Amino acid sequence: MPFPPSKSFKPSQPLVMHHLMLLQGGQLTWIGRSAFDRGRNVWSGALKGNPDALPDPLSAAADLFERTPRGRIKFADKLTVLLGYPYVRHAVLPWRAGLARTADWQGYANAVFDEQDGSAYPGRQVVVDPAPSGQPRLAAATDAALVQGLQALAKMHGLRLVSCMSLLTAAVQRHWNMLEDDCVLSLPQHDALECLFRKQGIWQGVCGMPVARDAALVDCIAAAALLARAGDDAGPVLAVTPFSSSPRQAQDSSSSVRWLAAAHPWLQSSQYHPDGSSRTYARGPAFAAPASRPQSPAARYKWGYWAADNLVAEQSGRYGAWGNLAWRQPLRCSSHGVAYARPGLPFGPWLERQP
Repeated sequence: MPFPPSKSFKPSQPLVMHHLMLLQGGQLTWIGRSAFDRGRNVWSGALKGNPDALPDPLSAAADLFERTPRGRIKFADKLTVLLGYPYVRHAVLPWRAGLARTADWQGYANAVFDEQDGSAYPGRQVVVDPAPSGQPRLAAATDAALVQGLQALAKMHGLRLVSCMSLLTAAVQRHWNMLEDDCVLSLPQHDALECLFRKQGIWQGVCGMPVARDAALVDCIAAAALLARAGDDAGPVLAVTPFSSSPRQAQDSSSSVRWLAAAHPWLQSSQYHPDGSSRTYARGPAFAAPASRPQSPAARYKWGYWAADNLVAEQSGRYGAWGNLAWRQPLRCSSHGVAYARPGLPFGPWLERQP
């Protein structure tokens, strides 16, 4: 008795999918993975345009929104957005004792960006890092129309936009324990470079600029240090592995540059470092308080969770990028410290972070 012909089984559609969208330079990349099997990409797509920037990033994003597959439980799918250069700009704000509220710091950051641009721009959206009292704060600015357009696209397609943050912020969050007290965190991107300078455990300056594709990384960092006024001795260079292949990485494989994993685990490519983020380096403490202040434990301070209520107000008001991904929820922010409530059921324990 002959057996019936065998059937070819197609892989079933994932139950829930998580999506990552990266917008940098003239490149828009989308990666989709199963929420329960994040080891491989279920779908990926990319659009490339002008090397400097996409003329209409929202139209390019709308095309990928239409083409990306979804999970069977669509309302459970979620999207994370990373914005690179030139869609996000950063600035280090010197400490101002008279600024106690988040809105005051945002107004101060807007004034700094207006001074850099030479004119006021009301369509700018700003978030400021809630650093300890007495220390400079890192601010990031992007076009409010871009964020609102991404929110509208996500809502139209029934996709939860849970986080929208800068690529530099994502890199700092992932490699926080790798940062030395005196170092340069460089983030090579698509024909661009962003550098964050750190001295004595605090932010000293930040710079983002376009660079030539064949330019040496160390030369670009030296130019960025001049623009950021970070001084001559910037310290060790910690370079984040770029998502797209870059010829600079092969040129700067010397011991003077320590290569870290990509800013996001899904952007990691085995062609650069097969060991991923498993490398360890000698480093100083993650947080070094000024000599006049008591040392704060590194475990109690993690940078990068920004106020999100001004961008995704209908989702969250937590410190957590431009979305509602957050580990802690701020309850009070003043010149004396920040009070947090850790998430719990129904309320978490109180934690007071003092300078």
